[in-house]
Amino acid sequence: MKNLSIKRVCCAIIFRNNKVLIGKRSDEKFKGLWEFPGGKVNNGESDKKCLERELKEELGIKTSTGEMFFEVKHDYHDFRIHLISYYSKIIKGEPKKIEHLELKWVDINLLHNYKFLEADKPIVKKLQN
Repeated sequence: MKNLSIKRVCCAIIFRNNKVLIGKRSDEKFKGLWEFPGGKVNNGESDKKCLERELKEELGIKTSTGEMFFEVKHDYHDFRIHLISYYSKIIKGEPKKIEHLELKWVDINLLHNYKFLEADKPIVKKLQN
């Protein structure tokens, strides 16, 4: 087996009116797949700082990171991801499509209707249980 580089990534579980926020990827590699918003942790950066920075950059919102929800380790073809999801709360702003093709507030029971990234699928399953 190849020695895959490990990417530590944090994503946000943001609720509003019993719906959770998801975004459709715009990058070439995973274009059109849905995810929970977030991004890669920089060297020396805490998960909380990472998530709050990424949500500001990608959605234009100020957030507060709460407790961890769920962790996933998944091997893609050319890298390994350690995805940590946290409950997050919007303090200021309204989510904007800065880096996503689309943003949606979705009822948890309807998440299965969306084609998620492989690493996000266990989070969807955990949310639905």
